[in-house]
Amino acid sequence: MEEERHRLAREFHDGPLQALTAMAIRIDLCKQLSAGNDFVALQNELAQLRLDFQKSIIEIRDVMAEWRLPSLEGKGLREAISDYVRQYEVHTAIEVGLDLRGVSAPQLTEAQQVAIFRILQEALRNASQHAEASEVRIEAVMESGKLQVSVQDNGKGFNLLSATANYPQQGLGLAGMQERAKALGGELQIDSQPGRGTIVRLSVPLEDSRGEFEEGSDAWLSAPAET
Repeated sequence: MEEERHRLAREFHDGPLQALTAMAIRIDLCKQLSAGNDFVALQNELAQLRLDFQKSIIEIRDVMAEWRLPSLEGKGLREAISDYVRQYEVHTAIEVGLDLRGVSAPQLTEAQQVAIFRILQEALRNASQHAEASEVRIEAVMESGKLQVSVQDNGKGFNLLSATANYPQQGLGLAGMQERAKALGGELQIDSQPGRGTIVRLSVPLEDSRGEFEEGSDAWLSAPAET
């Protein structure tokens, strides 16, 4: 929670706060142009100021949407992830192959569903903000009473030991994902090498492993081409 507070503060500082500071300077400039009766330049500055305000509103809404807890009631984890992935693809232009046949909501508590969603969200954020990936593949299967989730990207990868040593300066959210997995009684493994992409593997024990493995012909929503 503390790391998420720091992340939220950074996102507001690096985005909307800097934009608002620039707009304050532009307002002062508008005052000078108005006092000098330079109305053509004033109109141009006001038009740009309006665009900056609109951009900041969108950025703030995006930050709020990113950090809003997923609505799982009546929807479930599978649909919440699918909805988020569709929005993610639009905003990042990253193609996501999604296989959620292993996600069976009756076998997951609400706390488990939220934690799994957040881990996937962080892994996808890393793929777009740090890995410079163009494709991501998410799979979820049920094996031996556990939900096994993997997130694999084709990005530039990174040195795991170096990133861990420099955390949180690297901003990869590795410790946050590890803590969430630990709170679930699960395990999280991250495999990455420079130039070879990243794989995040999450294993979550299920309270009731007797549910059936749910098949579905529409499980793959936008799978990237196999290589």
